[in-house]
Amino acid sequence: MASIDLATASGLLSDYFATDIPAILLSAPGIGKSDSIKAAATEWLMSTGAFSSPAEIGETKHGKKGFIDIRAGLRDPVDFSGLPDTSGEFTVWKKPDFLPRVERDGEFGVICFDEFTNAGLSTQGALYQLFLDRALNDYVLPPGWRLVAAGNRMADKAAAQRLSTAFVNRVAVLEIAASVAAWIAWARRSGIHPAIIDCIQWSENRGESILHVMPKNDGEAFPSPRAWAAVSRFISRARFDNWRAGIAGLIGDKAAAVFMGFVEIWRTMPKLETVFADPNGAPVPLEHGGRFAVACAVSRELTAANIAKGFAYLERVGAEFKAMAVADAMARDPDLKDTDSFVSYSLANQRRAL
Repeated sequence: MASIDLATASGLLSDYFATDIPAILLSAPGIGKSDSIKAAATEWLMSTGAFSSPAEIGETKHGKKGFIDIRAGLRDPVDFSGLPDTSGEFTVWKKPDFLPRVERDGEFGVICFDEFTNAGLSTQGALYQLFLDRALNDYVLPPGWRLVAAGNRMADKAAAQRLSTAFVNRVAVLEIAASVAAWIAWARRSGIHPAIIDCIQWSENRGESILHVMPKNDGEAFPSPRAWAAVSRFISRARFDNWRAGIAGLIGDKAAAVFMGFVEIWRTMPKLETVFADPNGAPVPLEHGGRFAVACAVSRELTAANIAKGFAYLERVGAEFKAMAVADAMARDPDLKDTDSFVSYSLANQRRAL
């Protein structure tokens, strides 16, 4: 099965929700499956017209409006099939309270069985009927509710169990891989520290990606999209003297050493105020890493008002770095393509290519 990135998976999930097809997302730990599912669920739920804003979706004291998160790996089969009630002439099974009810949880929603592969086969089997027939014993899933699952793969040593062919044949299976481009786009939207974004991009350009690297030994910290988000929170508050040790505890020694080496370069960049105030006189870093870092920093700050000065400075940084910075800036703000500076740059590149 070919792997896809989270952005692609999220778009597919929205379509699966619209067509009432259950799905399961599989990947190594730390990719961001849970967040992607919530984003896709929010997109689909907003399209139903049942919610006026994304803030309405989620758990409330009166119910779980629109989204229910169940950790399948922490459940036993009886949790889903329901306890038997033998008080009457016939044995009946009580309906699990965590399953959605329209009067409490709303007409539309998504129920996510996270950590699905951590559940044993008997627990998985208890959910077959729900995923195929939208029912469990006497319980029937409301028509406006959708099903999705997520889990790790057995190959990643994440306590995952195998999935039976009986379950796999009931759902769409999406295998997810980390994508630097997709992660960077998410990181920029999500306020991840710019030094981390620049370092990830720098390492990728050098052919030594450190976004997601599975460990060789059990119990060893390793870099992942989830771990880098934790690094961002850590360096935003922690004292600089504690960075190396603290970061190593989150992503491992090797990735921490790469990041700290990049930070030393990143911290010596010329100030952006100087760059935009005097693009022809501001200092240009000598080493490759410094030029990469300052190009990334300038790219983030380009606007229609300062693009001419930014382009003038990037010309001094080097054609390779300018091309990267321009591509990143245009992806962030497509309206910059309408500026005279970009049109001139584009025409000049076309002439050079002829």
